[in-house]
Amino acid sequence: MGKKIALHNSTGIAKHVGPVTIMPGGTREVDADHLEGKDRDRYLKGLPPETEKAASAPAILALLENSIPNFTKVIAEQNEEGVYIVTLEQLDELNDGEQLSKNPRSGISQVIAAEKLRRVDEAIESNVEQLHASLQEMELQELHDQFDVYKDDAGTLAMVENVWREKLTALDDAGLTSVMETLVDGSRQHEILNEVIGS
Repeated sequence: MGKKIALHNSTGIAKHVGPVTIMPGGTREVDADHLEGKDRDRYLKGLPPETEKAASAPAILALLENSIPNFTKVIAEQNEEGVYIVTLEQLDELNDGEQLSKNPRSGISQVIAAEKLRRVDEAIESNVEQLHASLQEMELQELHDQFDVYKDDAGTLAMVENVWREKLTALDDAGLTSVMETLVDGSRQHEILNEVIGS
């Protein structure tokens, strides 16, 4: 008889390990000599059986036992690398888990929706900051071309126009004259240049 270890069944069907049957989602103590396949490979490599990964769904659902204020704090926490501890997928699992509970709290769904929206806003803001930084690094000709690239995106086009204006403002008269010679009369780039010269 071999060493006894706890083995979790993360599949959707009953798992037989020697004389022991482990129901889906269940954990049972089994004889290590009866392990097969990936369970045996993990054991022979000295790795623990797959219990943590399978237990993550019930562990994440345990967060629902928190009060709404504590729950709100927990789902917004990040690790040292700035990665959210509770993923967007897990937020969906939490929302589903709360809806399936005996007494679902509408406040939990509202908190989850607000957190997801906050993360989307944060991602958009981060992307905007990255785009703004990349626009500022561009030479005038490359920035000039961005007017056509973003002509159908009013928000980004406004950012391109602002960076164009900033770069023109930093030029001396000779630099402005040089740029004017490359622009088409009536273009938005030309209009902004005239605004800068007139100010």
